[in-house]
Amino acid sequence: FAVASPHNLPFADGTLDLVFSVFGPAPWEEFCRVLRPGGAVVVARAGMDHLRSLHALVGAEDAAPRAPKQFTAGLAENYARIRTEDA
Repeated sequence: FAVASPHNLPFADGTLDLVFSVFGPAPWEEFCRVLRPGGAVVVARAGMDHLRSLHALVGAEDAAPRAPKQFTAGLAENYARIRTEDA
């Protein structure tokens, strides 16, 4: 376990079974660098309705929702997306 910059993870290449990122940058190349073959990346990101009730509370309810960002290709072809779900 480490709290670290996701752009320079303090782990050797291919040593982790899981990378878990919550509401932070997700540099795919760095995640792939530290994962073992068959490893998993779990990323929690804000969805389209994130903070919608707060927007309504301050009178900004008509603010346009933003679609979640997607990972760029990079090394992604080495890994498979198992599931995406909105919570």
